[in-house]
Amino acid sequence: MMKKILFALLWVIVLTISTNAAFEKVNTYNSNFSDVKDTNWFAENVKTAYELGFMNGKAEGKFDPDGNVTVAEGVTMAARLHAIYNGVDLNSYSAGALEKRFDFDEKDPCVTFNYFDGKFENGMIVGNSKPRSSGVHDPAIYLNNIQLNASEYGKIIVRMKRDALPDSNSTTRSEWCEVFFTHDVNMSESKTVKYTIKDNLDDWVNVEIDLSGHKEWKGIVKSVRFDPANYNGYYYIDSIVFTKSDNAGAAAWYQKYADYAVEKGIIGESQFTKEDYSRNISRAELATLFAAALTEEYFNVINDIKGIPDMDKQNEYFDVVLMLY
Repeated sequence: MMKKILFALLWVIVLTISTNAAFEKVNTYNSNFSDVKDTNWFAENVKTAYELGFMNGKAEGKFDPDGNVTVAEGVTMAARLHAIYNGVDLNSYSAGALEKRFDFDEKDPCVTFNYFDGKFENGMIVGNSKPRSSGVHDPAIYLNNIQLNASEYGKIIVRMKRDALPDSNSTTRSEWCEVFFTHDVNMSESKTVKYTIKDNLDDWVNVEIDLSGHKEWKGIVKSVRFDPANYNGYYYIDSIVFTKSDNAGAAAWYQKYADYAVEKGIIGESQFTKEDYSRNISRAELATLFAAALTEEYFNVINDIKGIPDMDKQNEYFDVVLMLY
C-alpha cells in the first residue's frame, strides 16, 4: 500500500536527517494534524518531518495518513529534502522560466537542412534556399532529438535576419515561417503554424512563436522544423530558444518544486509529463527521488545487504534501492 511506502521511507529519512547537523527545526509542532494521534506508531516521525519542513501535510490541518502519494508530492518532498540539506529557502526560491537554448558557436549535431544550403559560420546558421528539381524553393531547418516537454516550453524565439537577393522583390512576399513538429504521442509531423513578419528583415529581429494553445503541441516534443517562406534570400539565425509561453495558465502548485528539482539534477527535464504528476508514485520511483536529493557521500554503509528478494539486479532501480538499504 502507498501509505506503507511513504512511512517506511519517511522513517528512514527522518531517522538519519534528524541527527545530522545540516538539518535544523524550522517549524514548531503542536498537534498540527487532527488525523495523527500521539498513539499512532508513525506520530513521532510525522512530528519530526513537519518540524524540519520536509512535509506540511494536506489542507485543513490534516496529514492524510491513509492517502496515496502522487508524483507531484514525491518530487516536492525530494526538492524540500535537497533544500533543507543545502540550506536553501524554498519559500523565496523563484526559478526562471525553463529555457532550452540553441546557440551556434559550433556545428550542432541536432541541426540538419533540407533544400537549404546551410552552414555554421561566426556563431550563426547561414544559408539560402535551394530549389527543388521543379524550381520551387522550399527550405527547411530541422532541430532533431531535442526531447522538450511541451507543457514547459510553449514559446519559440528565433533571432534572425535575412538579406534579399538583388533580383527579388521583398515588398511582395510574406516572410517567415511555417513550423512543423513531432512528439511522442504522434510521430507524424503536425499541421503547419504560419507566422508573418512585417519588420525589416535586413535588421536582426526576434521571431516569437507561441504554440502553447496549439492542440498538437503536447507530450515530449521530439523535433521541430522551421520553413522560411519560399523566398530566395540569405538567412542568418543567431539562436533558437524554447521557453515558457506568455499565455501559459497559472502554474501548478508543485511547479516551483519541480523546477527546483530539475535545476538541481534531482529529476530530468522530461522525466515526468504533466499527466505523470497526478498519478501515484511507485516505491522505487520515490526511493530514487530521495536518493537523488542527497549527495552519495551522505549514505554511509550501515547494513550488510546481499540482495533484495523481490528485485533483480537488472532492475533499473536496483542500485538506488540497495544503496538506501
